[in-house]
Amino acid sequence: GYNSFHEMRLMMLPTLFLPNMNTGMDDQLSRCLEAEKEGWGVVNQDRAKSGIKKDINKMFELPNREIEKSKFDEDWHHVREITERSVAFIKKNKDQPFFCYVTHNSIHDPEIEKKSLIEKYAKKPELKKLKTNNPKQAAMLETLDKSIGTILDTLEDLKLQNNTLVVFNSDNGQKGSKEGKPFRGSKGDLYEAGIRMPLIIRWPGVVKPGTESAQFVISNDFFPTFTDLAGGISREKDIDGVSLLPVLMDSGAKLTRESLCWHYPHYHGLGIAPSGAIRKGRYKLIEWFEKSA
Repeated sequence: GYNSFHEMRLMMLPTLFLPNMNTGMDDQLSRCLEAEKEGWGVVNQDRAKSGIKKDINKMFELPNREIEKSKFDEDWHHVREITERSVAFIKKNKDQPFFCYVTHNSIHDPEIEKKSLIEKYAKKPELKKLKTNNPKQAAMLETLDKSIGTILDTLEDLKLQNNTLVVFNSDNGQKGSKEGKPFRGSKGDLYEAGIRMPLIIRWPGVVKPGTESAQFVISNDFFPTFTDLAGGISREKDIDGVSLLPVLMDSGAKLTRESLCWHYPHYHGLGIAPSGAIRKGRYKLIEWFEKSA
């Protein structure tokens, strides 16, 4: 069997803390954003006035709780705390199979980082060349990048790098300008820049460094992929996604599905309305549900 660890981010409900949410993991770290005092308080007050906050608490049958601050100074998004907890889990389970799922709160609103790091990027001459150049986001990215490096260094120090599959993935496009060049749109869009994300997989001895695959994949594919690797069965009809194992073993291999689908029946603060999309080959169809009603 596998020991599993899940760092869980709770982003949209800054005054809600769900410490006992059962995800089936052996070890779990749940954190809300330590950010209400940094700019989300007004948003949350508006939610409280509208009754949304009350309804949410009733839905989860949980009382309001104070946001737990990071153990470390200037660690607003808990990047260091999450990283050190992940490293501790890896060290504890170095002699047995493990699954470590690290979902950082950064990069995300509110944009907060050490002043010295922000100034470092604010002074760069490239700042004004593109609207997407944001010194605060760049500073947050550096902190996150160092965190990932710490985890990779831990695997090497423990001599686990050749026996560990590492997957690096993002969940949505950049926040801010709708110029997600070379693609169209940004976070909150079903255009390519909103849903086409970086995906890097390291698996020494299987995935050759520097190789690329032209196959389209989606996060739903991770579950059947990891299940396959663990010796389980991921080909049941009611499981979304397909195993990426054939592509990982041969970058020239093709996946069997014909299309990818997205369903987003919500509104978003960045402007998107309820919509859905389907992509097949070079073409993608977007439907705006309100216009189709």
